[in-house]
Amino acid sequence: MEVLTLNLLSRLYSEHDEHQVRLNSLEGILEEYTEGSKDEEFIKIFEEVCRELELHLKEEEEALFPTLKERMGEMAMPVFVMLREHEDMRQTCQRVFESHQRGEREKVKELCQYLIFLVRQHIEKENNILFNIAKELIREEELLELDGIAQRVRENA
Repeated sequence: MEVLTLNLLSRLYSEHDEHQVRLNSLEGILEEYTEGSKDEEFIKIFEEVCRELELHLKEEEEALFPTLKERMGEMAMPVFVMLREHEDMRQTCQRVFESHQRGEREKVKELCQYLIFLVRQHIEKENNILFNIAKELIREEELLELDGIAQRVRENA
């Protein structure tokens, strides 16, 4: 059986598409959850969103960002902006879990809407700006090697 080899950016683009599908599912169940039903379904979807998001963030932080920061040098501000947004996403996931445990459904809805917005705009910035910079600064062979790092991040999670 032949293994499909992706370069890192192809993997990250594909994962962004998968995140969009999960965000749509989360968005679709929020209203019913807020009205007092679909608890189990909501938490299952939300846990999947946060679990997959965390893996993806680690892939970027360990595989792409170090090389990109090195190549960009003093112009690496976009990477630092992405890292700040990663922390915001992590904190928002945690706040949703805490609010859910306290039964604060409206707060959960508000935080989920913020998380959905944050992740979507983050994906847009990466797809349209950061990954284009990476294509210019990182050779294809290196992107293949970096994908190996991303694979190990997932395997070790």
